[in-house]
Amino acid sequence: MFGQWIGEYTGNSAGTIMIDIDDGAGCFEGHAYLNDIDPDMPRMSARFKTNGKSRREIVPVDNIVLTPGRISGDELKKKYPDIAFPDGATVTLEEVKGSLSVSWVTSIGSLGSALIQRSQSDRPSNLKAHPKVTSWTKFWQFAVKQDPGRFLFRGQSRPWRLRTAFHRTRRKDLQKFIHVDIPDLHRVVSAKASYFDLRDELHNGAFWHLMQHHGYPTPLLDWTASPFVAAYFAYQSDPARTAAQKKVRVLMFDQEQWKRDYYQVKFVATSQPHVSLIQPLALGNERSLPQQAVSFVTNVDDIESYIRDREKQKGKQYLYAFDLPYAERDEALRQLTLMGVTAGALFPGLDGACEEMRCRHFGFGP
Repeated sequence: MFGQWIGEYTGNSAGTIMIDIDDGAGCFEGHAYLNDIDPDMPRMSARFKTNGKSRREIVPVDNIVLTPGRISGDELKKKYPDIAFPDGATVTLEEVKGSLSVSWVTSIGSLGSALIQRSQSDRPSNLKAHPKVTSWTKFWQFAVKQDPGRFLFRGQSRPWRLRTAFHRTRRKDLQKFIHVDIPDLHRVVSAKASYFDLRDELHNGAFWHLMQHHGYPTPLLDWTASPFVAAYFAYQSDPARTAAQKKVRVLMFDQEQWKRDYYQVKFVATSQPHVSLIQPLALGNERSLPQQAVSFVTNVDDIESYIRDREKQKGKQYLYAFDLPYAERDEALRQLTLMGVTAGALFPGLDGACEEMRCRHFGFGP
């Protein structure tokens, strides 16, 4: 039952539902989010915890939280004077042939139900690569013609589906991540990162970004403003595994068009699925500026499918892929070195310096 489940619900009201379920010790636990089809209506969220791990669980919920819609609470009462809102519910969860059946009766007697699907983020990417940009030289020629600042780039040694490091774990509940994991992590690393005030949203984003650069999973997905920095990461990372794949992938994302078309959410754990862009402060993070780092912040497990669905809705393309031959790795890295895109430049410190000198003295191979 664990995973992220998104779909539509019906009943006394209708709208979208998203449920994030973690695989707990002897139970399933997480948060459910309901977004009414009427944007003026408040959004609802609730934490839940099952008694066991059977395929069918009945869960009492007594902590429904209401978040205002487009209008304030006073305006809502004036517009809908006869509407009452529940503070609890009895929810039935049942996994049926790969789908999650959800039904509920609230404390005011209202009903709802949904049959929703689990995220398919563990499946291979179905993003088709650009048919004409198929070599390092063609990619270089394509990249230098792009408008600086319009696009973001990401390098991957394999054509993985887009997911954050947090969502690649078995964890999905971001509320627990924010309110339990991050304060615990901050306490442990405070001797070296005492300058972060997590009550400040800018400091909080910078802290997540720094921790991710040191291997801690977060709901951030790293991008760069430079196609050549992205190409470096595609070719340099995990060369032994990449050789077997025969291709590396560079992704390109139209950030300008995305920001024009979609509101950018500042808070990751919202009731509505979203992919938003942030440029975290480089507080304590020497890698951020040389890597020209920008990040997605998201509560969506399957980012690729989410973006493709928005492309269909708008009739636009935001996301592009370029699959380049691994066999051109040495030549690509040689040219990137001449551009100043090296480990020493991207990773200030001993690790980056030693990696750069290793390549200079022993070549670019594994």
